[in-house]
Amino acid sequence: EKTTLEYMKKATDKYSENPGPFYEKSLLYLFLAGFTDGNAFTQMSFDLSNTSRIIEYIYENVQKGISLKSVASEFSVSEADLNESILKYTGFGFKDFFDNMRIGRAINLLHYEELNITEIAYESGFETPRTFNRTFLRIMGCNPSQYRKGFR
Repeated sequence: EKTTLEYMKKATDKYSENPGPFYEKSLLYLFLAGFTDGNAFTQMSFDLSNTSRIIEYIYENVQKGISLKSVASEFSVSEADLNESILKYTGFGFKDFFDNMRIGRAINLLHYEELNITEIAYESGFETPRTFNRTFLRIMGCNPSQYRKGFR
């Protein structure tokens, strides 16, 4: 299992050699992608509050069709309380937090796998490639194909 520091070193080493136009965002999302694999997240020490368990559940299920409603139901909390708790803990509301985790996974796949964009969309938990492209553009400022060309 890789630790958080190993993920950071891997991302930093790769980009310090040849930084591209998306350098800073790439580092952030590669780091976050480590969490979606479930490896780095378990190495971090959190107090075992309900929020940290919820966030861990989201990381572990980033590829599945979870929603604010399904997660709230899973943990027997209201949707409003869940969203507020995640916002306080991460600085993102549920939708933005979940979207960022899926994009982090997609960036990891774009860097390290030879999958096409449609396959990456599905592997990252998006229901359609169109939604994936729109979300990627909103978060990263370019589409996945442009991103892939930018770091190659």
